[in-house]
Amino acid sequence: MDANGAVAVDVLPDGQWDQERPELGMNRAVLLEVFFASAASGIGTIGFVWATVVLLGGFETDLNQVDFWFITVLSFFQAIRIFGGDWNADQKILFGLPLDALSQPKAKTCSFLLNCLNFASFYTPKLGCLLFSGKLVCIFSAFLVRLLKFVVILGTLILSVTRLVLGNVAPRAEYANLKSALSLYYGLSIVQAVVSYMAFSYSHAQPDLVQDIREKYKFAANDVEDEPFVLYYTHVKKICKAGRITETINMTLPAFAVGSLGSNEQQARVAAIKILQYLVQSQDYKEQTLSTIRDSFDAAELFRMIALTSQDKMSREAREGATSIMVELAGNIHISGIPCATQSICSLLQTSGRLDGMKILEQISTKSCNLADISSSDELMSKITEFTEPKTSRDDIQMAEKALLVLTRLAGQIGEQGSMMRQVILRNVFLLSNIREMLEGAEEMQKRAVEIVNCFALDSESRNHGAITKILTLLLNIFHDAANNEFRLAAGKAIARLTIESRVNCNAILREDNFQKLRSALSNVHETAHVVIASNILKNLCENCEAQHGQYDALLEFVRAHMVNVSIRRDHFILNFICLLLLFY
Repeated sequence: MDANGAVAVDVLPDGQWDQERPELGMNRAVLLEVFFASAASGIGTIGFVWATVVLLGGFETDLNQVDFWFITVLSFFQAIRIFGGDWNADQKILFGLPLDALSQPKAKTCSFLLNCLNFASFYTPKLGCLLFSGKLVCIFSAFLVRLLKFVVILGTLILSVTRLVLGNVAPRAEYANLKSALSLYYGLSIVQAVVSYMAFSYSHAQPDLVQDIREKYKFAANDVEDEPFVLYYTHVKKICKAGRITETINMTLPAFAVGSLGSNEQQARVAAIKILQYLVQSQDYKEQTLSTIRDSFDAAELFRMIALTSQDKMSREAREGATSIMVELAGNIHISGIPCATQSICSLLQTSGRLDGMKILEQISTKSCNLADISSSDELMSKITEFTEPKTSRDDIQMAEKALLVLTRLAGQIGEQGSMMRQVILRNVFLLSNIREMLEGAEEMQKRAVEIVNCFALDSESRNHGAITKILTLLLNIFHDAANNEFRLAAGKAIARLTIESRVNCNAILREDNFQKLRSALSNVHETAHVVIASNILKNLCENCEAQHGQYDALLEFVRAHMVNVSIRRDHFILNFICLLLLFY
């Protein structure tokens, strides 16, 4: 919004869309309407000045009764701009009056004052009667003015032609100037009437223009009401009157909707949300609309709408529409510098729209620049942890998957920020309990949990955390028992990375029960990828196992008896690696 309350929008340059823009017909019609209305107003001004200064002022005693009264009435109509101008814009009291608001006020103060007035004067009309009669007067006045616009135009045209052709005859030479003055005036009146009729025709083509946009955008009647299109029409007309011709021609419905999101009027904001919501869900206009939103507006406006807590119809519609738009847009949003972003997502996670809230959060987390803002919000992290708890319903499973995906991205950060985030996760007993439970659950949950655990290997402090030893046992179970080779491979990679330079984790694996599972799993490797992982695990175990360890001899014996034979069949470089390892020991 600018200082004058106008909606500031960015318009698409000509030719950006492959096909003709659906709004172009309305934009051109508005441009022609404003042109004809302005032309009629200019001609009317000239005619009014000519009538009052020259005819009524200079030839007052020479005018006959017909010409005098005709010029007087027509000048009166021109003065109040009942035609030859934009009456709707100039006289908003008749057309912009909120008639629905004209009802009995509920405020106690107003009721008290009215009671006092009624008590002081028993004949004072009741407020309800006054408002009702006021409604009738306003409605009748509006109807009368609309009727008069057409009637006066038609009457002016007929009378001007009649007087110009038949009645404008000067009987004496001294009336030659009067004849010329009258001819010029009636000629101006005819031109003004014709131009006014053109403007009148274009202004009444609005329903057809709205229907045309509906058909081109494929809007169904139950998708979006006519009100947003009427607001668009009014906005285009406004900027056209301001002289911004290029902007008028290039204006688009998405650009108008984006600019209206920051409007001070709730009605305009809700209309903008409805338009954008439909266009974002349309395959034909989705990309253009998202591009317009990304390039033209501050995402804080959508987040503020998401955070609305009012339960009235317009607030609910704004909140639901903003949420559906943000689900599509979140992957391209930077929430740094938007204080209300995390609070809005938190409020959404506490409502029935929590799945959409988690979708938004998951999309936002794809941008590395947003991870710091997410991790710094204690309330948001608490919600993420809460949703990782395994449940059985389909929505809860989706919530858990997306929560784990966000945690994986948080834990997978490099540098100090990532190390701090991993420590936060490892110190969260409830979250670790959920991760361990998922490692024992369904395959899809196992996959997400393994991805998080794999991130703990990024720094030595996280690798050597005491909670990792319990998780290693669960990873060994997946590596040994999983029927899906992809899951087995992911678990093996996590074990190999967690045992790098970690004597604590290697000792945990070499416990008798765990080592037995490992030997059983490594004895059944058949693919090159599994052989590589197996060799990495054995390398780490040999490097970090002391000779005094109870499983040291069993480890070397297993390498000699099993892995060399497997490696001979699979890959020559693995064989060389293990032979060198045995030679070293």
